[in-house]
Amino acid sequence: MTEFEGSLTEITQSLELKTQEPALSEKATCQPNQVDPVGPDGEVGPSIEQESPFGGSKEDSMGEGKAPPVPEIPRAKPTQPNERLLTLDLLRGFALCGILLMNILNFAWPEGAYGNPAYLYYTVDSIGDVPKDQEESKNETPKDEETEKGKKKKKEKKSLGSHRVYPHGDLEAAAVSGPLDRAEWVFANLFVENKMRTLFSMLFGAGVVLMNRHSKTRKGSPFWLHYRRMGWLLLIGAVHGYFLWDGDILYLYAAIGLGLYPLLRVPPAWLIGAGLFLFIAPLGLVYYAPYGVEWFKQRGAELTERQKQESKVEKVEVAEDGEKAKEPWTIQGLVDQAFIKGYKALEERRIEGPSPEKVTRSIREHNRVGYWEWFKERWTRILGMHIAFLLLGFLFFGWPMVLGMGFMKLGFFEGAWSQRAYGVFAMIGYCLGIPLNWYALMVSLGGGIGLATNTQVILPLESFAQLLITFANASGLVWLYKTGRLEWIASRLQAAGRMALSNYLLDTVICSVIFSGAFGLYGVIPRIGLLGIAILIWTFHLLVSPIWLTWFQFGPMEWFWRSLTYWKFQSLLVNKEKAGEVLPAITSESNPVG
Repeated sequence: MTEFEGSLTEITQSLELKTQEPALSEKATCQPNQVDPVGPDGEVGPSIEQESPFGGSKEDSMGEGKAPPVPEIPRAKPTQPNERLLTLDLLRGFALCGILLMNILNFAWPEGAYGNPAYLYYTVDSIGDVPKDQEESKNETPKDEETEKGKKKKKEKKSLGSHRVYPHGDLEAAAVSGPLDRAEWVFANLFVENKMRTLFSMLFGAGVVLMNRHSKTRKGSPFWLHYRRMGWLLLIGAVHGYFLWDGDILYLYAAIGLGLYPLLRVPPAWLIGAGLFLFIAPLGLVYYAPYGVEWFKQRGAELTERQKQESKVEKVEVAEDGEKAKEPWTIQGLVDQAFIKGYKALEERRIEGPSPEKVTRSIREHNRVGYWEWFKERWTRILGMHIAFLLLGFLFFGWPMVLGMGFMKLGFFEGAWSQRAYGVFAMIGYCLGIPLNWYALMVSLGGGIGLATNTQVILPLESFAQLLITFANASGLVWLYKTGRLEWIASRLQAAGRMALSNYLLDTVICSVIFSGAFGLYGVIPRIGLLGIAILIWTFHLLVSPIWLTWFQFGPMEWFWRSLTYWKFQSLLVNKEKAGEVLPAITSESNPVG
């Protein structure tokens, strides 16, 4: 028997034991009586399935033909600090750190720098205070525009688009200034970009399973508890997106979470199958997108040419009759106009091509405008995005959460599998995922990439690599934890994971101050410098989170969210007599790691 076959046998046996025994084996990462969820972020609490609610076994409780007493079902309440699922907290803290490493790029540079190491711009100091095209527009007068010379100048300017070159300007790649920055980009592309966000989404789905498992043992409706929880998270995400940062992800999580409740009774195998279907189906649609775009462009070109011919005829009729006949409103006419506008937009984008001037201008605008201008400019765009999330978020972005629910039911995120199983999962994920991601990386750096190459080669390779490396990252971390190699940092990552919502929102405040507020460093610091800032923020979280949880039961935003979810203010302070019990409860020593 090979090592891989032996690992699969161990996984099967562990799952069979999990269905036969109510409590996890000693090799699980949490104590007995600590496997059921309780809080809004997917924490765990004691399960009534582990023992008879009447004390002793079911047979003992029956006595000699006597009816058992009816137990009083407790009300739903949040998890206590010593009732948490440690592996889930560990993974959540790890994913939170990885997400910051990518999000900090969106705080510090224009959007295109996120995944493109050749996103060119002119250094701000090398082209003067005002972009050249703005200087020329200031010198134009209404009189010039009315003359033939002014019209010709305007037409030339439009045809040039953003290809205006500043002869003395210095072209540089956004966020990349040397080999260390390029090395950081390669590392992030292989192991972090989209992988940490996917892992966090899976953990969110796992938390939904845990929350429901606990709520069924308490008074109150699990249905309303779930939707209150998602509704308040929807509101928190909206406030975060509209008023602090337009890259918010909480709103999308809540929008997808609204559709997860009907899946809670689905068996894990079906959940995994549904998650994989949701993962593959959009790739299939996007694969045929180039053919649709070509048809759209061809149809738009035909309608544009027909419109030109009809316009010439109308001019002749107006010259002869003296007035233009008003065309009746038709649905076909509206559809044709939409084709024409879309075609013209695609052509303008094709003509413009790369636009370093626009990137430079966006950096200047970001540093110039105040908060109120920023708020007004993004309001309508974020509103449209939020509507799209509510309508289509589950279909296009829900697959990680559905997979997370399935693997949570199989014990993967509970740390219930053996050390060897996690090690083999990590090895397989890295051995398959890294070559796929590396090949996609090389293709994308080749230059001259068209839409067909992007959607039919690069995107599928990156997507499958994303899934494989995400599981490899999670499996590798749990393997390290179960073998005792993370004792020096595990409890701190678990504390940061317990306060994930508070730490995520705090990251927004810190990065906004650094790049858009008092320090104004937007468009200045390259990738390796951003890595240094991210490490400082990680260190802050890992130092402060355990100290906070020594005196408080929850993070501040977790407490706020729980209080809203349960319609009752939760106790925040830890009992002084038990203040020292919190940190031991989140260390690997207090739970066997196998």
